[in-house]
Amino acid sequence: MLSVRAATASGAQYQILDLGIIDGQFSRSEGYNSVNDSGQVVGSSMVNGNRDEHAFRSPPNGRLTTASDLGGYRDSHALGINASGQVVGYTDDFLGGAYRTAPNGRIDAASNLDAIGSRHSIAYGVNASGQAAGLATFHGYDHAFRTGPNAPIDYASDLGTLGGYLSAATGINNAGQVTGNAELPGAVSHAFRTAPNAPITPASDLGTLGGLHSGGGAINSSGQVAGYSYTTGDQYRHAFRTARLPRRTTLARSAAPRVSRTASTTLDRSLARPAFPASPGTRSSPTVPGQWSI
Repeated sequence: MLSVRAATASGAQYQILDLGIIDGQFSRSEGYNSVNDSGQVVGSSMVNGNRDEHAFRSPPNGRLTTASDLGGYRDSHALGINASGQVVGYTDDFLGGAYRTAPNGRIDAASNLDAIGSRHSIAYGVNASGQAAGLATFHGYDHAFRTGPNAPIDYASDLGTLGGYLSAATGINNAGQVTGNAELPGAVSHAFRTAPNAPITPASDLGTLGGLHSGGGAINSSGQVAGYSYTTGDQYRHAFRTARLPRRTTLARSAAPRVSRTASTTLDRSLARPAFPASPGTRSSPTVPGQWSI
């Protein structure tokens, strides 16, 4: 097993461990929620002599074996895992694509999450209750979703947007709070965080670091969100972690002017994140008292 040792400032020792491959030339772990506290890692690996790419779940703190292969017809990808070993992602097996396995189970017909016949769907995260979060096509537009515990995607799963056309959920915590990014009017997108088991509302908007766009990636049990935001001028993109703000604090936010929609949204599944078109304009608005914000 190939390993690389590294030391922190405190002297603690960590190792980068090679998880290997199933059958092929490469493997990768992708997504914001791809390792659990038991050390099980999910991702995808080439199989069948590099002809196909299959989702995998590693043993706890172990290397990939043939038993790590979660299956799938041709291509499948694992993006999230919870403490019980339930895995979510997307596969070519189903019309929509999103799936959630049984604890430490494989992808099978019962894993299909998409009960609405979506054009496409992807699950990015799953919490301890089996609630999955991701994106699916609702009435012609890709929207963030959150399912019920071990339930499929249905129309009640639609979390909506911040007033624009599109949204995507990338993380969910055990309270049912979801983060991701959502469009405002005019095709500007902001990071959001919902209340527990609630839809996206104006109060969900986390704002930016001065630029036009931001996106949430992961959320912890305290509701802190990590993600990215463009800074003032929109030339640079920085990582962020939200912090608790005092009550009655205001935060500069970007918002869209009244512009025509000229670009379509594309989804890069290989990067496991949505891409939204850009548009100029800024203004300020108050935060919600006592909420976490950028």
